[in-house]
Amino acid sequence: MKYEPWIPQRAPKPFVFVVDANSSLLEINDETGGSTRFTTVKAAESRLAILHNKTVIYSLVPAKQLILFGGAHNWKVIQYHDRNLRLIYKGVVSFHSWSTFGPDPQALIPFFDALKDLKVGPASLSTMAANSWRRTLPRKYVVVEWGSGPKVGRTAFLGGRKESLQPLPATYSGAKYLDLPAAYLQGMQSPIPMYLRETNEPRWCDDGICEAVVNIPEQPWNPLPFRIGRGKRGIDLEVYAHGSGKGIFVISELRNAVENHGVSVELLRVWKGYKFLQPFAEWLPWAFDLRKLPGASGLAAKHLTTRLWAIFGQNPTRHRRVEVTFEDAAGKRKLRTELAGVPNPKADATAFLSAMIASRVRVRLLEELIPAGAVHVDTDGGIVPSTAHVPGWAQKRSMDRVEIRSAQAYRWQCPDCPSCTGRHPSDPWHYSVSGIRVNDPLLPMIFERTPGNQLLRVRSQAAVAVPAQSLTEAKRWMTNAQIEAVPDESL
Repeated sequence: MKYEPWIPQRAPKPFVFVVDANSSLLEINDETGGSTRFTTVKAAESRLAILHNKTVIYSLVPAKQLILFGGAHNWKVIQYHDRNLRLIYKGVVSFHSWSTFGPDPQALIPFFDALKDLKVGPASLSTMAANSWRRTLPRKYVVVEWGSGPKVGRTAFLGGRKESLQPLPATYSGAKYLDLPAAYLQGMQSPIPMYLRETNEPRWCDDGICEAVVNIPEQPWNPLPFRIGRGKRGIDLEVYAHGSGKGIFVISELRNAVENHGVSVELLRVWKGYKFLQPFAEWLPWAFDLRKLPGASGLAAKHLTTRLWAIFGQNPTRHRRVEVTFEDAAGKRKLRTELAGVPNPKADATAFLSAMIASRVRVRLLEELIPAGAVHVDTDGGIVPSTAHVPGWAQKRSMDRVEIRSAQAYRWQCPDCPSCTGRHPSDPWHYSVSGIRVNDPLLPMIFERTPGNQLLRVRSQAAVAVPAQSLTEAKRWMTNAQIEAVPDESL
């Protein structure tokens, strides 16, 4: 697929924010800070008719609140990975769902100003991410996995590692959570191959992807991921297993397992990477600076910059969009319709790029954080002893006491508990349970009823790592475990 420098051919559209809504009210704030409150549906619809197709509309109001305007039966919500992307009113007016970034529109202006300086206009996060990168390109880049048939890059694209040290459940004192700032952006810094092609003979190369039979000695943290299935909602089910098995691996990750973790390998097929370049070299300094913006602008910057690496691995036929519609004005009776994905062979041919970037983050987790005494890891962070020091990793929270039930469920008390903010209401703990909102009133009860290693509820964009065991045992274990992704019930 070709990626060329982008020069805007027209002025960017203006943008507005919806900051309040109810069944008959809509308050719209423009980028200059001016606010207009429409107190009837008719008046608001007249304004929306003017904005339609001429202005980008962001809603800072939660979707479940916005759909009450004019009656939920007039709305449809487009979701991807169980996230609300767009809300469409009467099949015409489109709103980007941005309630994640808080209620204050002025807090987001520095973010849009930075994009404006780059001559990138307002749009969806994915579009702005791609356009910001192409604005910085000094030349054309071609990224492609050569060859006919299914692309191995797609198969090698696995998610981050979410796993806890066995046995579970377990309780620890004196811990902290560290994360690797801008982990995926750091993974984009080093040269990466632009081409991938299968070789005639399976031999080691600088980097690429391979099919191999491996033998992994049992250890507290096994080094390689195996995809062992997918849930009904498209979630990857993975295991970091020991023993013998066949899999698809990124070569640099496999080489690290051989050199540092006692793994023996028989290469079966090799797709060698060619033409190592740094296609993100000019974009990354801008992206790192963007992430330094304060408050809501910094959060939006984090979401935008993290989006770019994953764009190369988008899979519309697997992670399908869902359209949510409503039978009643109050939005109580919902209908969910899967929208068929359209295959994109060009996108399949670039998936290896995302696979390699994700692999680099997993290796750093394995080689930097886990040796510091990690008892739980999650993609680019994890729980380690409070005395641990890992260069380049930042402390996110302090944990005087932490209880881990599974890789998907733990709770902790901080030094300021129970008088701190951020803990669960009426409970002296902070909770992290995948798939359950932090403000869900049933969260403590859900945690208490969670048997060790059994709760595997996650939003479908994440991967699930089943408890470490042999590959054979993991496949058998899956038949007796309740593993499924749960939908976002924010509507």
